[in-house]
Amino acid sequence: MRFLVSAEAYGFGPVSKAMAIIRQLHALGEEIDFLAEGTALWFAQQENELFRVLDDSSKIVIDGATAELDLEGYDGVVSVMEPSIIAWGLHTGAPTYYVDSLYWMWEWDEIPTHKRYEAVAAIREASNREEAVLRMRALPMHLAQFVAHALADVSLVQRYGATAQSRARADIDPSPVGAIVDARFVSPETENNVLVSVSGSANPLVTPDLAHAWVGAVLSAVSCAHARSGVSAELLLAGNPDFLASGDAVIGYTHYATHHRHETHLATLGQTLASVAPPGITSLAEAWVYGVPFLSLPVQHYAHEVIWQRATAGNERAFPSLRVAAELTPDADVLVRTNEAVRAVIFALSGAAAAELTSEIEAGLRAVSDPRTRAQLVEDQDRALSVVFGSKTGTEEVVKVVRGSRACKVLNAPR
Repeated sequence: MRFLVSAEAYGFGPVSKAMAIIRQLHALGEEIDFLAEGTALWFAQQENELFRVLDDSSKIVIDGATAELDLEGYDGVVSVMEPSIIAWGLHTGAPTYYVDSLYWMWEWDEIPTHKRYEAVAAIREASNREEAVLRMRALPMHLAQFVAHALADVSLVQRYGATAQSRARADIDPSPVGAIVDARFVSPETENNVLVSVSGSANPLVTPDLAHAWVGAVLSAVSCAHARSGVSAELLLAGNPDFLASGDAVIGYTHYATHHRHETHLATLGQTLASVAPPGITSLAEAWVYGVPFLSLPVQHYAHEVIWQRATAGNERAFPSLRVAAELTPDADVLVRTNEAVRAVIFALSGAAAAELTSEIEAGLRAVSDPRTRAQLVEDQDRALSVVFGSKTGTEEVVKVVRGSRACKVLNAPR
């Protein structure tokens, strides 16, 4: 079988899920073509041996630019949170599968019903694939996500707690799956190090200057907490190489991920004492599947706060964190809210309250260095996150569906 796969270029979260799915499909003998942009394309290029075709998805809107790539004859088109590939796939005639880890979060009922279905119709009625992709890319984020779900033959949504019912969601009828993580490197062994990751720094909602300032402030705070804690564990630093340039912020860290493959990251995660990262769903899921305590860095994204609240369910004791409160403008768009949250972190960690804010991370580093306390943290977090994610077998569940399903969606009539 042959599949076209893509992932949204937002940090490394969507593409890490795509790669987990791709590795399983490849191991089963399937052919994979991968189209993406930005961080998603860079991430996949670290394992280019998995692909028949690996290229920039921006080419698909240029007439004739993909002729030499032979992007035809697929048994399925699989997209992890990248709507434009569903628009492309719709016009190939292949079954389409949309994989989404933020399904519970989308604010679709705020969009008038007629606008949602006008957008669906516009993509469906496009005269060719290139036009369909251009129309999809012109849609606002939340609306594009609805349209992708509405057009996909199968919607596969990673569980993350309860999903509120709504008029819009009633028309999607998705299939829930567990945590989508490549679990091949789970290990009973531990090394005396702590993995600090800032992998989501490159995202379209934060300017590069603001993202660099966030990375510098946060890494300095963790380094200070580590020095005060007195623990002997080494700090390993992972993330986008564009944000790991030498400088004062990275003093005290061991760089290992500047040219890393995701497999390298997972193998390191499998043996580390703790995972220290912003509270993104992928970071939480990977730490949970690997049985590694998770210590939260401050938010990088307007939705991180609600993601964290769902994960902890009020049990902050089980989830040590470096918390920075941020007052976000009510009803502002995602760009404004994200930049407000990031600026609040930079301001707080550059001021007099920085030492107090880092005290919980300091305590967390001590906790994971003690075998008994670390085991208790793992147990407490496992109990909480089992409720949130449901299962650790989401990758297998997705692969089973895309290799065996030939269902076609019949979208419910607008209400």
